[in-house]
Amino acid sequence: MPDVCGGKLSPNGYRLMMCPTCGLEGDRDAIAVKNLLRKHQRDVGTSSVHPESPPMTRRGKG
Repeated sequence: MPDVCGGKLSPNGYRLMMCPTCGLEGDRDAIAVKNLLRKHQRDVGTSSVHPESPPMTRRGKG
């Protein structure tokens, strides 16, 4: 799914995908990674630390 229009990608060669709506063309794996990253950021946000987490502390010496 392209960032630009949210359209459906179609195969356009061995490793390429293309959106007929906006014309985006790219490697299928690169597009998949971008989609997974966008889904992760939407689901958990951009930070991996939850606001309710206690602050980090240092135990013991050095």
